[in-house]
Amino acid sequence: MFETAEKTRTLDTRYALLKFAQGNESALHIWLNRLKNVSDAEIMTAFEDVPQGRLSPIARQFTVQLLKINQGLILNAGDPL
Repeated sequence: MFETAEKTRTLDTRYALLKFAQGNESALHIWLNRLKNVSDAEIMTAFEDVPQGRLSPIARQFTVQLLKINQGLILNAGDPL
């Protein structure tokens, strides 16, 4: 995700969260509470529904781990506002 169409560098996870939260603090807290309740099992289940030919086992594992890492970065960053 880019901040603007002219930018060439993607936003890091925390900065994207801050941009999302600007002017929408109540939505941010709702979103964070929902994210906190997403379990590893739910993430895995979501990827089990992807057809085998669409995602290789290693791509599936990589994507699941990436989601878990980003979830941790967001939840462990403290209150962004």
